[in-house]
Amino acid sequence: IYILTTNIGVLEFNIKTGLSNYHPMPKERLSRGEFSLSMAVVASDSLVWIGSRESFLVKLNPLSSEYSFFNLNHTKAGHIKRSYLLSLALDRDSNLWIATYGDGLLHFNTKSLQFSQKYARDVLQKNTYCVIVDTTNRVWVSTNYGIARVTPSANTIEPFGQSDGTFCSEFNEGANYLTSNGDIYFGGTNGFIKFNPYEFHVNTF
Repeated sequence: IYILTTNIGVLEFNIKTGLSNYHPMPKERLSRGEFSLSMAVVASDSLVWIGSRESFLVKLNPLSSEYSFFNLNHTKAGHIKRSYLLSLALDRDSNLWIATYGDGLLHFNTKSLQFSQKYARDVLQKNTYCVIVDTTNRVWVSTNYGIARVTPSANTIEPFGQSDGTFCSEFNEGANYLTSNGDIYFGGTNGFIKFNPYEFHVNTF
């Protein structure tokens, strides 16, 4: 288990052995107050990818306690734009899908270490809250307007709102869960929805 902290770094706890380890943030980074960490995912190569509320994606190598930082800050209309990284999910190619508050849905190639805004369009262009990748590599995202399904192989984005049965239009950060049998949960202002993407059928009328 990895426990994210605001001011000291990342704590690692092994629930089987009871042993713990501490991965301190570099002092020069902490002095800037740049680390309000939001969530993390662990890749198949044991690297830990961490999102922050200061426009940073962070990579932690738990074997060496080495951190790498990738900055999302960019200039728009003469002003520096910052985004909150609220949710991360790994696809079957070990690349990251990132739900941000400000820049929409981002894709990060963990090999080339490059961000892409290819899917930050339509309902996914600004505020996104939670992201889940199902076993068919489709990406599900909660937003201010309902949920959306991204099919990267077809380069499509399909939005679903209240009229489609989502019960609420605005969803919340940190309110998502993927069960072992593939059920997806998203939480919003009117409660939560549950669905199985393999039993998900879209009416065409």
